[in-house]
Amino acid sequence: MQKLAIPFLRPLLIAVAILTLSAVNAQETPTQNKPVTTLDNQIQDLKKEILDLNRDLFLLEEDLLFPANTQFSVFLSMDV
Repeated sequence: MQKLAIPFLRPLLIAVAILTLSAVNAQETPTQNKPVTTLDNQIQDLKKEILDLNRDLFLLEEDLLFPANTQFSVFLSMDV
């Protein structure tokens, strides 16, 4: 069941980032006269956070799919 939840997390994180970005844009009004560079900086910061979250999610997914304590045993029997 956990394997099915992992692929849905990336699109969920991207959707949250897009909604956050649209909320930031919706809060700004033309009368505020904020410089465009501030918005650009916010967008760049959000992109960095998304990349960091994606990297962390990838590492967690790798740990879940390929745990370090997995053991593999091979028993070989030969008839002489």
